[in-house]
Amino acid sequence: MKKSRSSILCIALLGALLSCTSPNDIVDYTEDLAVADPAPGTTPGYSEDKNVYFGDLHVHTKHSFDAYIFGTTATPDDAYEYAKGNTIQHPLGYDMQLREPLDFYAVTDHGFLLGSVEG
Repeated sequence: MKKSRSSILCIALLGALLSCTSPNDIVDYTEDLAVADPAPGTTPGYSEDKNVYFGDLHVHTKHSFDAYIFGTTATPDDAYEYAKGNTIQHPLGYDMQLREPLDFYAVTDHGFLLGSVEG
């Protein structure tokens, strides 16, 4: 028992010593990276330094159990159509449409019951 403890201690100490390096051994590779100039935008009013984008990064569809419980009937395809500015139908029967399409959009359904329960 004592031999195995001392062996484990020696291996741990050897590993700790081998992982040590001096600051002179560290190489900075970032100097070799070429920074490409961003392509100029074709959007009117584009500014390289400041642009505002509007979107949504947390959207659930009928495939998420919590959204389905609250009456969501939209599929991921419906959600993306809505984000592009197209009309989709609200669960109560009326049409919904954004005034302008979104710049970015992410459907983030929960995967808990995905594929096992049809919503």
